Amino acid sequence: MSTSTHPSSTTSQTTGGQDKLTALHEQISDGVAALVESQGWRAMLDTAAKFHSYSLGNLLLIGAQAPQATRVAGFRTW
Repeated sequence: MSTSTHPSSTTSQTTGGQDKLTALHEQISDGVAALVESQGWRAMLDTAAKFHSYSLGNLLLIGAQAPQATRVAGFRTW
């Protein structure tokens, strides 16, 4: 089975792909900039600093349920 590639179609596909990649990069950069400057990000970092051994999922739960928490324990511990 042979495949043929037309240089003009490949060039236009590459340019279109590059445009999409550039737009995606800008979107990610804007999102990261907004995240870093937000109060929610600061709260998340504070929670992560207090509970550094917990998973991301658990950190999100702690931050959502009790952002002022200083100690947490599992269900069986209680």
